[in-house]
Order: sequence, then structure tokens, then C-alpha cells
Amino acid sequence: MRSRYSAHFSNHFPCGILIPMNTAMSSMGDSLSQNKSHKNQIRLLADVIETILHGTERQKENLRRGFFLLAYTPKDFKSIGLTGGKLMISYGKISRHRHKDKDHVFSCDEWRAICRSLGDASKCIVTKYNNSDIIYNIFLKMGRTILIGVEIPPHGEALSVHLVRTVF
Repeated sequence: MRSRYSAHFSNHFPCGILIPMNTAMSSMGDSLSQNKSHKNQIRLLADVIETILHGTERQKENLRRGFFLLAYTPKDFKSIGLTGGKLMISYGKISRHRHKDKDHVFSCDEWRAICRSLGDASKCIVTKYNNSDIIYNIFLKMGRTILIGVEIPPHGEALSVHLVRTVF
């Protein structure tokens, strides 16, 4: 199985950052463009998830250094301190729970739902982690409660997702 993403990634983004051409060229201030780009990004992320869960080792190797867009940061998040324009996640964070118990493994459909929910502040509860000014927790309720840990890196405009897991 060769995903559409694997070919796209290896040919255009050897440095490991996934931003499709239409996203890179769209105006970040244009919400219609962002919405369309986010839908494309969700489709690409679904291909990545499919490869991580069911692909060959060679296909997975093409993704190992990749960072993937989960959502554009909602304006409401920015007003409370999550200032980056995008929520990004690395290959390692996606694949971390792949071999753990079944409650931590997310299907492609669940990853799509996570992306859609993260883009809608009304579906999220955000808290600071231990009074930190750089680490936040985002809680989503999607059949089961999902915890997403987010860190604000010292430089750059992308927020780094450092964990995604089921809350028991």
C-alpha cells in the first residue's frame, strides 16, 4: 500500500514538515482558505494515520521526521495564551500509542474527529498544566474524553502537540 501522502512527502518535503502547497500559498487571514486547507490537511493526515497503522516499514520511514497539521488555532485559544497559528503533531506522537492498550489507539475516523474538534473552540476545554505559561491541556469529548497536551515552543508560530491520549 502506498499512500498519496508518502509520495507527496518524500518528493516535496524532505525536511519533514508537511504543509501542502495550497496551504503554504493561502492567506492565513482568510478563514475560507483555512477551512478548505484544513479539510485537505485532515485527508492527508488520514493517509498518514493509515500508513502508520498498516503500512510497510519503508512507507513509515518516509514519515518518521514529519510534522503534521491537526488544526489552525482557534481565535479563542489565542486570547488565553495559545498564540501559535497552527497545532502540529509529529510522527512519533501519533505512533506512540499504536502498540499500547486498545483504549489509546485511535482509528483514522477518530483522528479526523480530533482535527475537526480542535478547530472549534466550543468543543474544547483548555487548562494550564501546573500553572505553566507554556504547557496547556485541551480536553475534547468525542464518545470518550481525549486529552491533548500542547506546548508553546520558544520560537515559531506552530504549537507543538506533545501527547494525545484517552482520559480514563
